[in-house]
Amino acid sequence: MFNKINNITLDYQNGILLINGKKIADPIKVIIKEPDAWDLAKVFNPEMGKQGMVFPELVIDARDILAYLQSQRLKEIVYEAVKEAIPAELAGTAGKNC
Repeated sequence: MFNKINNITLDYQNGILLINGKKIADPIKVIIKEPDAWDLAKVFNPEMGKQGMVFPELVIDARDILAYLQSQRLKEIVYEAVKEAIPAELAGTAGKNC
């Protein structure tokens, strides 16, 4: 069907999977690996499968990206807290005599 995957569109909640712009109608198990080790797994198009059938799997390792996004959000929270705590006129005056 595909020689190479150039694009994946995944709507996990609504069960929509597009590969290279084409909707996948065959049953496929999508696994999203998360940092807490409680991975998400869902079979897309299960009605197209047969009992006992082993579905192909698409595994998305989101552990590093989720950890990165969490650290970026933490940086934003700290920045906003510091910005609120230090008046703008004092910002950038560290090490100077006021």
